[in-house]
Amino acid sequence: IPVKDIIHIAVKSMGLDDLSPFNPAEKIIEYRIAEKYGPLALMKIHEFSDELSSNSPAPGGGSVSALAGVLGASLSSMVANLTFGKKKWLTKYEKMCEISERSQKLKDELIQLIDKDTDSFNVLMEAYSLPKNTHKEIQQRNSAVDSAMKEAANIPFLTLIRCREIMNLA
Repeated sequence: IPVKDIIHIAVKSMGLDDLSPFNPAEKIIEYRIAEKYGPLALMKIHEFSDELSSNSPAPGGGSVSALAGVLGASLSSMVANLTFGKKKWLTKYEKMCEISERSQKLKDELIQLIDKDTDSFNVLMEAYSLPKNTHKEIQQRNSAVDSAMKEAANIPFLTLIRCREIMNLA
């Protein structure tokens, strides 16, 4: 199940909200010290689609592919979770637990890749804008472009691998 549901169950079972509301964003240290998601992953669907449809080159296909993978992983987990407590699926309980847990992990990884794809593209664009007036600058620029190009290709490749895993789970 999603982490927020686990936290909700823990809060209720321990009575952490008996005297006052329990806000995980304020009370859980991991949430206070780091942003879990990047700016694209935090957008509402209409905001993301507006940004996508603008004249900006990023986000692009890699971020959209990661988002599609997130949705596929979420659906895979949902289907597995819907079998729990049903006599018909009792013999498949262990397998459904594995599918649900792995789907949740893949969902979390893919959410991170939404922003990582755009970030890697932006690094590549910065490398292309480096000066190229001297032989040394050209070498430094070419090295930066090569490195950024590899990372910019690696993120969509990782997205592809994770999406393939989701397909296998489905």
